[in-house]
Amino acid sequence: MSRLRAYFVLGRPINLLLSTLTVLITASFFVPFPRWEMILSALLTVVMLNAGGNAVNDLYDEAIDRINRPRRPLPSGQLSRKNVRHYAIVTFIIGNVSALYAGWMPFVIAALISTPLMIVYSARFKRKPLKGNLIIAFILGLAFIFCSLVFGNIKLGITPAVLAFFYTLIREIIKDLEDMKGDHAEGAQTLPLRIGERKTRQMTSLLLLFLVLVLPFPVTFSFYSNAYLMLVLPLVGLPLAAMAVYLLIPRENFQYGFLSQVLKIDMFAGLAAIFAGIHF
Repeated sequence: MSRLRAYFVLGRPINLLLSTLTVLITASFFVPFPRWEMILSALLTVVMLNAGGNAVNDLYDEAIDRINRPRRPLPSGQLSRKNVRHYAIVTFIIGNVSALYAGWMPFVIAALISTPLMIVYSARFKRKPLKGNLIIAFILGLAFIFCSLVFGNIKLGITPAVLAFFYTLIREIIKDLEDMKGDHAEGAQTLPLRIGERKTRQMTSLLLLFLVLVLPFPVTFSFYSNAYLMLVLPLVGLPLAAMAVYLLIPRENFQYGFLSQVLKIDMFAGLAAIFAGIHF
């Protein structure tokens, strides 16, 4: 793998694509459509901070990744720790300068909240039971608040931020279930290692069912039209309920990686439902 490709992989392109979609989908909630220079500002900020956070995460996870993800650029030796540090610094600078272009409040969110939290998360809280999961879920939800602020109406970001928070929290716990072997080898104290795999599955199942129950609330409080409900229940509610049941039924091997990917994709079905609820 070339050095350039290694840097590309370091940023986690699928995550960066999802970050791009997050910005564009949030922009689609607005009438009139936001100015393109503001969209570009939000896009650069969210994507670059995400890339920097991923690089910092790889720095702190190098030993664990040798077991769980040995082909990542750092544990495989394709990039040095110095390379990864420089990548993180450059992407954080680009992201925060771009936020400053959008205004002081977006800059405060990016530079004084998101960036420090990404670093502290990887350095101290990622291996702490539930605390790390809550921090990364907060950061992901904050992306919608940030974009809505840049585009001129922070209220439009509240519901997708809540949805993203719960989706991310559940997905992070499932990823901890998937990574139990490597985390145990490195002495990490993630939730499954602290309370056990079975109890963590049960807790995750309850979170999934709770999310299903709160999905109709935006229509109940007249935030969105019934078009939201017609999409969110079959496209989001049913898959989440199916996952909740799946995690409760004892079996020999749980496909945690598959569940994590389904959650990542299904969140955008929820955002599509929000779009329909706003515009139809």
